[in-house]
Amino acid sequence: MIPYSKVLSIIKKEKGEKNLLLGAGFSVAFNKGFKIDEQEVLSRYESDEAKELSNAENSKRLMEYVSPTVFEFRNNKLVQNKKATIVQELRKVHPKGICEIKESEADKCFEFLSIYLNRGHVFTLNYDLLLYWASIRAVKTKTQGYKDGFRSLNSTGNGWSWDNTEDVNVYYCHGAVNLYSKNSCCFKTAHDQFCFLPIEKGLRKKSFNPLCVSAKTSEEKKDYIKSNNYLSACLRALESISGILVILGFSASENDEHILEAIKIAQDKNGLVLYFGVYKDSDVNRLKSTLIRHGLRYQFFDSRTTCIWR
Repeated sequence: MIPYSKVLSIIKKEKGEKNLLLGAGFSVAFNKGFKIDEQEVLSRYESDEAKELSNAENSKRLMEYVSPTVFEFRNNKLVQNKKATIVQELRKVHPKGICEIKESEADKCFEFLSIYLNRGHVFTLNYDLLLYWASIRAVKTKTQGYKDGFRSLNSTGNGWSWDNTEDVNVYYCHGAVNLYSKNSCCFKTAHDQFCFLPIEKGLRKKSFNPLCVSAKTSEEKKDYIKSNNYLSACLRALESISGILVILGFSASENDEHILEAIKIAQDKNGLVLYFGVYKDSDVNRLKSTLIRHGLRYQFFDSRTTCIWR
């Protein structure tokens, strides 16, 4: 595998777009504790929920449980509790506040991101606040172009609404814990945005429902994405990119096949060149098989050679 420095030297010579897709490895690079097995957490939660339903012998609630995708769109208690479970797991390892990200770490992060922000787009599949907080914390952010599209403060003053303008270059493809939807619009919370605790408290009190794609299968994730204007726009943006796409910290598991399908559309339509970061040598054969099965053309690079935060 080639090192990231080789990838960087290649993309610097290219005149087209330079795009980046971030998976969980971006957050793990900040703190190894971010290795959260979301599927295991959801399975454990659903197992507990199934026991509760069985004990209650409530046929209506049982129907809601066995058809979670239908009720995902209705913002029901099951979905809210799923999200609360994920957020509680995330809080165990997440920085409590923005100041736990050092300015030097934020600056290093945006030095890494700058070529993509200035010449293309950054797509993230992570729910956490690291990318957003780093954008605020980095002293050089204004010159490095973080534009997530959340600009106009809503009438209540507690959230910024999203505007799908041409200059948007950061997309949260699976949502984030500080985003929420209301009346088909997407907002970023403006309340205590520099601290994680209010988000968890809001979930516990059922006063805040974050926009997070917390489903176990790719089909369920895709259905939920299609039901939301912001998430749909994120996926369409990914399908429309050209030039180069660098993928970092993405495991390409079965429950994220919709992401690979979107990349395949961009590759077929625009000749997208794909550089895929691999962290473990033991993952190479599985990733090869997955990418070939989706008809993707790619080159692997060693993601261990990237320096994101330090």
